[in-house]
This record gives sequence, structure tokens and C-alpha cells, in this order.
Amino acid sequence: MQPIPEEFADLSLRQAQILELIVRIYTEEACPVSSKKLAEIDEISWSSATIRHELLELEELEYLVKPHTSAGRIPSEKAYRFFIKCCVQNVQIIEDERKAFQGVANKTKSDDRALQFIKAIADFSDSVAVLNMENRSYSTGLGNLLSQPEFNNQEEVVRITKLVDELDGIMDSVRESMSDSIEIKIGDENPFGNHCGVVFVKAGDRIFGVLGPLRMSYEDNVARLNFIRGLLN
Repeated sequence: MQPIPEEFADLSLRQAQILELIVRIYTEEACPVSSKKLAEIDEISWSSATIRHELLELEELEYLVKPHTSAGRIPSEKAYRFFIKCCVQNVQIIEDERKAFQGVANKTKSDDRALQFIKAIADFSDSVAVLNMENRSYSTGLGNLLSQPEFNNQEEVVRITKLVDELDGIMDSVRESMSDSIEIKIGDENPFGNHCGVVFVKAGDRIFGVLGPLRMSYEDNVARLNFIRGLLN
């Protein structure tokens, strides 16, 4: 974990460690995380009573939300902001993905390469992959996103579908403000809405992105986009 910045100074070190664990567990399982679940982790030495107390504190500080009828808690947008700033690490993509991306780079014609990349990104991330190039935008993997539990109601399906229909305008606005660094956007800064997370990278004159639920694996998607940028630059 990186040093805790001033904006998260209300967190103790132990609370920060617990919060990171909860975000990572929820990313994998998409189920509320209970104190019992945390106490079962081998690396944790805190008592169940201590964990319960810290969870209550984190809820009062608005880092956690307790869904109705659930014994566990889920991360809030504030928790994801903390995680993105303090906990996202530089990881390497797995070997199968590396081979697939290199295969696209080596075997695909230049004109089709970017489109094949976003198909592979969508498959590996189980999310929507987007691409903006030459004043045109493309997306693939909408079914991946809509299969996630966060999008299992009609209202969310309609909202996300409309956003994809408006992809050209959204990606044009992203291009205007895009830097050369990897960009992670959530909440009000996310052009696709505050119920999602998105990661963007600029590779030459192209912008690649991964759009997923707020609990997406930011580390893995940053690694994928960084690897593709390296292949194209």
C-alpha cells in the first residue's frame, strides 16, 4: 500500500488495510463482505471484535455501505477512490493474455489490429472495451457488462445501452482532455456515469478503454492497456 494521502487522513493504518481487503474480496466475489469472512483470512491477526468495530467505523466514515438484509458490507465510491489512489499496484498480465495480444500484434493487418485488440480486451476483462481512432469510436463486449450483477435490472440496462449509443460523443470529449498517462475515472468524473468504472490509455492517435462495474479489477485492466500501448508504440 502506498502512503495514505491527506484526503484520506481520517483512516487509520488498520482501517486502510481492512478497506483494501474488502475491495479486493468484493472485486472477486461481488458479495457483501462480513467480519467473519475477514477473520478467516490467514494473514489477519486482529480479533473478530476488533474487525467488527473497524467495520462500523468505516461505515460511519462512508467508506462502506451495509445493504439491507445482509450481514456484510460493500465498498462505497469513496472506498474505490481510496483504493485507486493508494492500493493499485503495477502487475503483469498473465501469460495466456500476453501471447494473445502479441499474436494480434504479429499476425493482424495494421488496419484491423486495434479492433482485434479491443475484442481481446473485452474477452479477458469480461467488460466493455472501447476504441477511438480517426474520429470514429467502436465498442465490443456489452453483453459482458450486462451479465454483471450490478446491471441486472431493466433501468440499468437501458441506461448503459444509451451510453454506448452515444459513444462517439463521449469518446470525442475524452480525447479532448486525455493525457499521456493511464487514466482511471469513477463517479462524477466518469463520462459513462457514476455506476461504472473506466480505464483509458492513449496509444499514438488511438484511445483504448475498459468500461466495467465500479468493482472492476483496475490493476488487471491497467496492465492490459499498458501492455497494448507498449506493443503499439
